[in-house]
Amino acid sequence: MSRRPTDDGSKIAIKIKHGVLFIDPAEVIAVEADDNHVLFVLSSVSHLVRAAICTIAEKLRPYGFVQIHRSVLVNAIWIQEIHPRSPGEYLVCTKGGKKYAVSRTYRRNLRSLAPLWIGSDALFADSSRKADTDKNRAATNEGLCQGKNDGLIGRNWTRHSLV
Repeated sequence: MSRRPTDDGSKIAIKIKHGVLFIDPAEVIAVEADDNHVLFVLSSVSHLVRAAICTIAEKLRPYGFVQIHRSVLVNAIWIQEIHPRSPGEYLVCTKGGKKYAVSRTYRRNLRSLAPLWIGSDALFADSSRKADTDKNRAATNEGLCQGKNDGLIGRNWTRHSLV
């Protein structure tokens, strides 16, 4: 089994106003795109960096980050649950209660979260056959994943640039 870069003490370097901030990739819950910036979401603070999500996705893939939406990367070690929503779409719930939508385009990336999936064939099945079932499940998902996804509102974030 290969070692992930976080196993050897690797850090992410983010250029801040008067220097460089080093972040342990394991502390990053998700990365969210916001126009030409990305927001590194940690449990207590977030850091806004001027960069494209596609560039960040390539750089963070070796650290266990999975793209689940055109504007969201999630750190696999923070994912706790996946719940079906509308046909072909899912909701990823992280430890700590943050929720992120998984779009149809990126749902296949969920396979990389675990080497073994038991009883989950329906998760990756063609969504058109299960449309009615998924609509019913989506209506009941409101109570799942305790906590909320705040988006950019109410976050303690700082604007930085990536080194």
